[in-house]
Amino acid sequence: MPTLRAGDLNQRIAIFQRAEASRNNPFNEVVYGAPRKVVDAWSEVFDIGSAEVVKARQVAAECSMVMSIRWRSELDRMVNLLVLYRTRVLEVIGVPMDPDGMREQFQLVCKEVAPPAGLEVAGSQAMAGGGITPEAKDIR
Repeated sequence: MPTLRAGDLNQRIAIFQRAEASRNNPFNEVVYGAPRKVVDAWSEVFDIGSAEVVKARQVAAECSMVMSIRWRSELDRMVNLLVLYRTRVLEVIGVPMDPDGMREQFQLVCKEVAPPAGLEVAGSQAMAGGGITPEAKDIR
């Protein structure tokens, strides 16, 4: 696995962890609390495609990305992660992967999701300002 070069880490992201599931709703879906910010990081972002998925007889677009960041001890083996990237909210699938086991980088395999309660994302007009909420402005 090639080493990350500083110039390649050119996209700012914020990584959040969802609160533990407090209960299931009447439809037996897991209900999470408000996410808490874990860390801000510079990343290299790769768009690995999109697909149309049929769920409950409705067609929905599903977009996937891989983000490479420097290895961080606070993310090791952490689950239920969300990434705020510009105006998009992405869910990390599984746990952050250390591809070569050398503790140099993590790869976050993500899919786009709707923003959960407690994590507000600014509208598309805020794209020039990073597309983030006022409480997360320090990540620009």
